[in-house]
Amino acid sequence: MSDPVALLFLILAIVLLGLSVSAGALYLRRKLVAWQAKRHALHVRLLRSELMQALARDETSFLIDHWSSHDRRAAFDVASQLLSLVRGNDREKLQAIAEANNVFKNELLKINRVSAKRRVSLIRQLAAFGNRSVQGTLQQLMLHDPSREVRLEAAIALAVSGELPAPWGIIRSVFADVSQPSPNHFLLFRQMMPEKTEAMIAMATMQEDGLIRRMAIFALGFGDRAVVAPILKALMLDSDNTVAEAAATALQQLPPAPGSARSSSSRPVLFAVESRAA
Repeated sequence: MSDPVALLFLILAIVLLGLSVSAGALYLRRKLVAWQAKRHALHVRLLRSELMQALARDETSFLIDHWSSHDRRAAFDVASQLLSLVRGNDREKLQAIAEANNVFKNELLKINRVSAKRRVSLIRQLAAFGNRSVQGTLQQLMLHDPSREVRLEAAIALAVSGELPAPWGIIRSVFADVSQPSPNHFLLFRQMMPEKTEAMIAMATMQEDGLIRRMAIFALGFGDRAVVAPILKALMLDSDNTVAEAAATALQQLPPAPGSARSSSSRPVLFAVESRAA
């Protein structure tokens, strides 16, 4: 066999060996990931049972010092799931258990070292925890995270927990360079009602950015009859047609005035639309 042919066979053999090693490594990695997922699911089931028993017994120390990081991650997953389901006394007790055992400590420490996608996932879980360290972390992420998606997710988590800071700070952090709002932007503004009604009215009537006016009008549509006047003002006088359209929709979403039929709520809208078109 000539030297060029032998060299070709050697190269092919090396390539085949490399492909075989890569395929074997991928197979082993898939098996390892499946085993870890199965182990995590088992820990979650066991810890869910322990947490429910701890709630029933009104205990706060059920974790042990020699738990592994996998155990604590499972505890974090279980606590965040249960906190989104329980209410009242049980929620307060579960919060105390989670805080006493530093269930969320590792997640807070690593949240700035993981990818933006993973940060969003962690924020959704942390939203269930109402303690100061979690709230402080969410506010820092909302104000300073380089990812727009992460800042938005942190703002939504704060809104859901009722610890939302001033809307002006949210606008600076979340709406920078946004031309087309996502469903999450609308969700954020809706979550700010009715606690931030006065701020919504101010933004709907005085904010220079038409997008912010439109979002504020959208949020006011989930208020009560007290916000009819600023919505009508936007419908009749706002120079941005998209804001006027949002105002017409918001007026129709408001609850009817006491003693009036739902169908009559469309009359001021029709009148205002005709006046605007005239």
